[in-house]
Amino acid sequence: MLQCIPTRFEEQRLAALYRYGILDTPPEQHFDDLTQLIAAICEVPIALISLIDRDRQWFKSRVGLEDDSSPRSTSFCGHAIQQEDLFIVEDAKADPRFVDNPFVTQEPHIRFYAGSPLITDDEQILGTLCVIDRKPRHLNDLQQQALRILSRQVIRELELRRSLYQAEHRWSLARFKRRLGNLVRSSLDLDQICQLAAQELGETLEIDHCSISTCTDASTICSMSHYVRPEQIHRSIQWQLPDALVQQALQQDNAITFDQYQSEVIPTVEPPQSLLLVRTSAQDRPNGLISLAHYSSHHHWNRDEIDLLESVAVQLGLAIEQAQLYRSVQAANVELHKLAYTDTLTQIPNRRAFDETFAELWQTALLQQQSLSLIVADIDLFKTVNDRFGYEQGDRCLKHVAQTLKTGIRQNQDFVARFGGEEFVLLLPSTDSSGAIAVVAKLQERLATSEADLPVLPTLSYGIATVIPQPQHTPEQLFRVANQAVRRVKERGRNDFAARLLVAAE
Repeated sequence: MLQCIPTRFEEQRLAALYRYGILDTPPEQHFDDLTQLIAAICEVPIALISLIDRDRQWFKSRVGLEDDSSPRSTSFCGHAIQQEDLFIVEDAKADPRFVDNPFVTQEPHIRFYAGSPLITDDEQILGTLCVIDRKPRHLNDLQQQALRILSRQVIRELELRRSLYQAEHRWSLARFKRRLGNLVRSSLDLDQICQLAAQELGETLEIDHCSISTCTDASTICSMSHYVRPEQIHRSIQWQLPDALVQQALQQDNAITFDQYQSEVIPTVEPPQSLLLVRTSAQDRPNGLISLAHYSSHHHWNRDEIDLLESVAVQLGLAIEQAQLYRSVQAANVELHKLAYTDTLTQIPNRRAFDETFAELWQTALLQQQSLSLIVADIDLFKTVNDRFGYEQGDRCLKHVAQTLKTGIRQNQDFVARFGGEEFVLLLPSTDSSGAIAVVAKLQERLATSEADLPVLPTLSYGIATVIPQPQHTPEQLFRVANQAVRRVKERGRNDFAARLLVAAE
């Protein structure tokens, strides 16, 4: 049996075929009309529009045959594309090239074959329009001429289909670029921008998988947004690219294309068949990577797709830079806020934070007519600690007290701050006087039983003031009452508490 061999300019031929984006597409009436017509003219049971891929022949249209593809190596059409005119086998069983061909000895039991090559304007042969019979026969001149004419009509239909697709495609691409541009100009949400871009790219280009990654430097990918075509969602696909390929793409200005991507075999993971990669950048510094992949079949990346991706990469590069700059500003603002509202020694809120929180909790308690308790806590004999053991031990004492108070209250509800020097303040919303006394008792126990590397365990004097705020009350009044209470504790011996209510007269 004579097997098919690649054509002389096989890669150019395949590139031309892939440009049409016709492989594995659904049946179309325009092509079916041509196969039905040539079958009727040649009076044969089987007619095909056969497109020759690298390892298979795929039938865009077929009459009288169930299968939509077959191996190229044993195909008649694989021989027909080696020449520019009709390829005719009048009796395959009498032809030594095909006598033992499986398509002759088995279904569909081919005896007669005639194929006219499908030749593009740039003289690439994509496949054939062919007719087949299960018995020997001869085509008359009229039938042969019809086969030639209709094969040229197949090419015209392919060109028309491609032109219509490109027109629609360009319109979709232009609409997508406008939407992306508007989003980039109106949003600093990088995750939203990348996710929308990945989805729009995938849907517009009908890609199996699209990923958009950002990187913090020229080599480290730090985040990724994905789009997977719904039909591919359950496939175990290899979406993480080899590091060497990522580095190559990040260092290269232009897009990298793989119409037929060869990757190392990974068990249980399906590698991409075709890849298109382009980096995003700002001021010549790579800051991301866009990856498009086909898993179901090989795909020829056309100029429109490459141009779109490079255009999108420019917009995304600016968006990534803007978003990263915005995140840096946000982080700096958070740090500045922390510095402005945090006591640098104890790392708990400072007086400024207390003043603002006190005002907010006061207003809430006033509107909801709920109890609000304020505790002023003062470290006993703190000056003696500094004088006797040194300021370093005094600082350690302040840190220990701050952490004990912080962990001894209700998290995300109560509030503790260093008011100044050795004085701390606690705000307990929705807490009456008895509840505040219970909190103080708990704090006293925690301090007394704490294991701290201090020369002496500190004790505190507590002044508790509680109120259900009324319009005639002010936060300053409550603070004054709490301060008076803590002074009375110190006057009578320290390491204790006193509780008072703020009444209307005060």
